[in-house]
Amino acid sequence: MLAALDGVDVLVFTGGIGFGSNYIREKVVAGLGFLGIEIENIEINTDKKISIDDSAVEVWAIETKEEKQMLDNYFARSQELI
Repeated sequence: MLAALDGVDVLVFTGGIGFGSNYIREKVVAGLGFLGIEIENIEINTDKKISIDDSAVEVWAIETKEEKQMLDNYFARSQELI
């Protein structure tokens, strides 16, 4: 798939696993070494660019709030039905 896309411009880790687990991010990036991706080995608690300056691809970890989005959608839809 990456060949069809002609590479990757930006890689984004989100959600509880992608945003919250340095271990998972390291394992994923280890399998993408052929793309020249290099990230900082850090724990984060806010949206942050985690690729090093020499990385061929910019990498971000962005917190998503899936539960909040689901609740917002539910309440918006329930108001339409009232």
